[in-house]
Amino acid sequence: MTAVRAAAAVALATALFATAASGRPPPHRGPFVTPAMTAFLRTRAGNITAAVYNVGSGRLFLYRPGVAEAEASIAKVDILATALYEAQRDGTTLSAGEQTAATAAIEESDNDAASALYSAAGGRLSKDKLEQLGLPAGAAAYVCGPAGFMAEMQDALTVLGVDPARIHTELFGALPPLNPGLTGQPHRAPHPPGGPPGTGPQITFARSGLSVPFDTSQRSVLDFADACDVPTRWSCRAGVCHTCVTPLLSGDIAYAPEPLEPPAAGQVLICCARPRTDLVLDL
Repeated sequence: MTAVRAAAAVALATALFATAASGRPPPHRGPFVTPAMTAFLRTRAGNITAAVYNVGSGRLFLYRPGVAEAEASIAKVDILATALYEAQRDGTTLSAGEQTAATAAIEESDNDAASALYSAAGGRLSKDKLEQLGLPAGAAAYVCGPAGFMAEMQDALTVLGVDPARIHTELFGALPPLNPGLTGQPHRAPHPPGGPPGTGPQITFARSGLSVPFDTSQRSVLDFADACDVPTRWSCRAGVCHTCVTPLLSGDIAYAPEPLEPPAAGQVLICCARPRTDLVLDL
C-alpha cells in the first residue's frame, strides 16, 4: 500500500463516519459509489484498492476487486496517517528518512520501520499530547486498543473536559483463530517449515504437536508459526491490538518492536516476539 492508498483509506473512513453521523444508511452498492468517495478517487493518481466489511449485514464491498496489492496492517496505516497529518499541520513534508520508513512499513509491513515512524510521529499518546491538541468542548473521541491504554485515555480525555458520554471505546483483545484477508486458503496440518532446519531455540507448539528449531531469518514467532501452518490469530502484526496474545507455557522472549502495552503475565504477543530461549506455546 502506498501513501496514496493510505490517504484513500483515511478519506474512506471520513466518508463512512460522515454517512453514519448523518443517520443515512450507506447505499446498497457500497461506500465506493458515494459522491464524496467517487470525487476523491478521481483526484488520485496511482493504484488504489480498498475493502469494507459490514459486520451487521455480513456484506463485503470491494473497490477494484481482484487486484492484488501489497498491504500493511491498519495500525501501520494509522501511524502513517498521523505522520502525514502532522507534516501537513506544520506546513512541511515527510523527511527522506521518514519517507523511507513509511515505504517499508506499508509496502513490506516492516515492524521496525513502523516503530521508527511511530517514534517520529510522537510515540505513545499521553494526556500532555492530548492537551496540546486543544480539543473543543463538544469533541467526540473514539479510542481503540488494550484495556489499560483505553482506561488511561478515558481518564485523560475526561480531565480535559470531554463529555464521558462522547468517549467511545473498542477493546482490542484475544479472539478465536483469525487471519484477516486470507480466504479460501487450503488447510494444512502443522509441519516443519521448508528449507534447511533452523538454528535458533526450539519452539514447541503444544496444541499442534510440533517442536522445531526457530528459523532466525523469521521476524517473529508469528511469522515462524505461519511458515509451519500452525493455526494462529492476528490482526495488526505490530504489537498494538493484542489479537495474537498466546499463553507462554515456558521460555523467554524479546520484543521488537515493543508492544503498545505488554500482555498479562504468562502471555506473549507472538506478532512482535522472538525467542531468547526454547519456548513452549499453547498453540
